[in-house]
Amino acid sequence: MGLVFAADDLALRRPVALKVVRPDQAAKPAAREQFLREPRAAAAVTHDHLVRIYQLGEDNGVPFIAMELLAGEPLSARLAAGPLPPEEVGRIGRQAAAGLAAAHTAGFVHRDIKPANLWLEVPAGRVKVLDFGLARTDTTRA
Repeated sequence: MGLVFAADDLALRRPVALKVVRPDQAAKPAAREQFLREPRAAAAVTHDHLVRIYQLGEDNGVPFIAMELLAGEPLSARLAAGPLPPEEVGRIGRQAAAGLAAAHTAGFVHRDIKPANLWLEVPAGRVKVLDFGLARTDTTRA
């Protein structure tokens, strides 16, 4: 759905991850709406284990999301290197669950948890849940 680049926020003088709609998807209304759903869902809650959204904007008709730039790798890359020790599996699971619980408390269900959407931040050792593009409002909450 999107392409992510390391960029600089010139106004705030900080590095950011800049996500834009892939060119082959930009003209499709459904793809655009799905892309815009991500920052709206992720920005609705602040938690140490959820990626932070800084800005939603558009430039020359192309929507973009500016978010925190994370050092590290996705869990999918770490798993490709071999099995994880049980204590690391537990740590990753606990932190991912904490982030997802915060999103759920705010009324969102992620719906796309997979190793590629869990970021292992280095050197902090934190897990960050990424990509809320398929998130939905949890209508089962009281």
